[in-house]
Amino acid sequence: DEIIIFNYLGRPEIKKIVDLELKKVAGRLERKKIKIKVSEKAKELLAEQGFDPNLGARPLKRVIQRKVLNPLSLKIVAGLVKEREEVVVDSEAKKIIIRSKILKTSG
Repeated sequence: DEIIIFNYLGRPEIKKIVDLELKKVAGRLERKKIKIKVSEKAKELLAEQGFDPNLGARPLKRVIQRKVLNPLSLKIVAGLVKEREEVVVDSEAKKIIIRSKILKTSG
């Protein structure tokens, strides 16, 4: 049997993982012609809620799924977020808030 030792993940590493996971979300939304913008406050909250000292960043995907993807999917299905809109993910009072706005077209 082999033992694998993982180094402790600090705040900068967790934020990088949050950014990587959110890039995946942005890629999925791009196919639907929806842009996403995530505030630093929201990223901090996701990093805080998605990190466990014993599990590292493993819970992070679940937190992003639960706090961003699930509510956003419901808004898309309900027609509250449409093509050519921008989704803004922010944090207020330790909660993730999702808003959408129509993208301005140039021309």
